[in-house]
Amino acid sequence: MECLQEFRDVSGLTVNTSKFSIFTAGIPLAAQRLTVTNYSLLVDRIAAAVVDKIHRLCRNFLWNSKRAPVAWEEICHPKEEGGLGIRHIQSWNVALLARVLWNVHRKADTLSVKWVNKVYLRGASVLDWQLKKGDSPLLRWLADIRDRLTIAFGASEAAVEHMGAWSNLKGLETSKAYE
Repeated sequence: MECLQEFRDVSGLTVNTSKFSIFTAGIPLAAQRLTVTNYSLLVDRIAAAVVDKIHRLCRNFLWNSKRAPVAWEEICHPKEEGGLGIRHIQSWNVALLARVLWNVHRKADTLSVKWVNKVYLRGASVLDWQLKKGDSPLLRWLADIRDRLTIAFGASEAAVEHMGAWSNLKGLETSKAYE
């Protein structure tokens, strides 16, 4: 709000707050606290029906609604491997949820991660934490991703090691999920 006062002092104009919205990360800053239902729209697992519809639209555009000469899975491979480099929606969604899981595990300095760690994990590690009946869909999906990674790598420590290898100074490289 200091910037608004500075604007007023410099310009002599006053901001009409009834017509003024403040945005953070492209999202309007709410006057009231966000609820779980508001937040879940920001990070969500894509429904299978939506993924199928997106893939169908992409295939129809690419093949002009004719029979596909190449399997969709091949199209989703990177260009270096003979594909077109189109991202597979479900794999990309899992990669992004894995990124959220990694941020929660390393206790990234963001409001959403602090909230999950304080309200749901209550000091427990995300690797040891057990789902409760009333937990949000986001937490169920994070637990599902955690369990899938643990199974894929044999142990939770190995899963963390691999997630750590995916990250660099700029953050998690979601493209590594395809390897």
